[in-house]
Amino acid sequence: MKATFVIALLVMIQPAVVHADAEMRFSGTLVEEPCSLAPEDTAIEIDFGTIVNKQLYSHQRTLGKPFTLHLMDCDLSLGDAFSIMFTGIEDIEQPGLIMLDPSSSAKGVAIGIESSQGDFLPVNILSPWKTLKEGKNEINLQSYISASNESLIDRSIISGSIFAIFHLSINYN
Repeated sequence: MKATFVIALLVMIQPAVVHADAEMRFSGTLVEEPCSLAPEDTAIEIDFGTIVNKQLYSHQRTLGKPFTLHLMDCDLSLGDAFSIMFTGIEDIEQPGLIMLDPSSSAKGVAIGIESSQGDFLPVNILSPWKTLKEGKNEINLQSYISASNESLIDRSIISGSIFAIFHLSINYN
């Protein structure tokens, strides 16, 4: 008797198959770009380590922390120049620099990006065009922490964690 009840229960809770019509639409853009970004460069984390606020009060900014973007398999028949742009929320007190994420506990500082030669690359603005070479290309950059003028004058830098997210776009010509 017990076995019959279990079998009947299983039959009763078996889902019914329902037929439904659905319309599906797919869209996208297939592009042919001169280069591909190395997979390890799609999510870069830059660790500034410990920054002593005395350094910021003395020099306004840290030394640049280098990082490199690797462009692979560049085909010059599809484009021979590139420009990059970092997009993010611009710091109000330091135009061109990236504002810290609200989850950061540090205050009075922002993040800057520059070329390895020290040329400032403001956020949300295309960089000057650079020539590509066939095959592999490296884009050598550095980032730094900068204290705002107001926080330097008021000596109001607040120590704590620094966190920011920004995105990279590579444009080809």
